[in-house]
Amino acid sequence: MFGDDIVVYTRLMPPRLPRRWLRRPRLDRLLANAVEYPVALVSASAGYGKSSALASFAARGGWPVIWYSMGEGVADPLVFLLHLAHACRALAPRAGERTVSLLEQHSQGTQAWTQALDALINDLTRMLDDETSLVLDDYHVVDDQPEIGALIGRLIM
Repeated sequence: MFGDDIVVYTRLMPPRLPRRWLRRPRLDRLLANAVEYPVALVSASAGYGKSSALASFAARGGWPVIWYSMGEGVADPLVFLLHLAHACRALAPRAGERTVSLLEQHSQGTQAWTQALDALINDLTRMLDDETSLVLDDYHVVDDQPEIGALIGRLIM
């Protein structure tokens, strides 16, 4: 399938929790309450355990979670959208088929990326029965990437 050589599948899985993970009930409650909002931002300095706290919530929160650890290479909208489409397949295996097809046909340009994202949003709307959390881990890497920021803005609107 188109893009399989681009997608890094380990970016689509939450980090493994240590065997002796210390549960943090107050933080778990805060994250559970954040699910009530359309968008929640978890912010702290590097090394404070944001990814681990979100991974714990993903494992024990009781909500379906789509996970995407953003990182190097995410500056390319094609790479971002391919990863996002594949991440969604963890909960909806057929989600993103049209998205990937559109990206394969027209892999360049803002209009192509917007159409591909809209196709993914439509798939998720049809295929997901439950409210679902999307974790974009390390979102800060796109702070200076206006094209990715615009796509994420469209996704959360």
